[in-house]
Amino acid sequence: MESRSLSPEAKALAEALVKRYFAECFWFRHPEATIDTVGDGRIVAERLRSFGGRPGWDEAGRLMRCL
Repeated sequence: MESRSLSPEAKALAEALVKRYFAECFWFRHPEATIDTVGDGRIVAERLRSFGGRPGWDEAGRLMRCL
């Protein structure tokens, strides 16, 4: 996994997407877990693509472009 830090914009987007798609994609996630690295961002995108339907797939692409 990549340990490079996320940009503030990518971090904000990833956190917003986790909140928006929590029930569908991130139900297992601890509420205090942070999204700090590029690897974390890739995990968010992967879960969105797998479980977020077409809207999640589109949002994952937007997030990946920020990474």
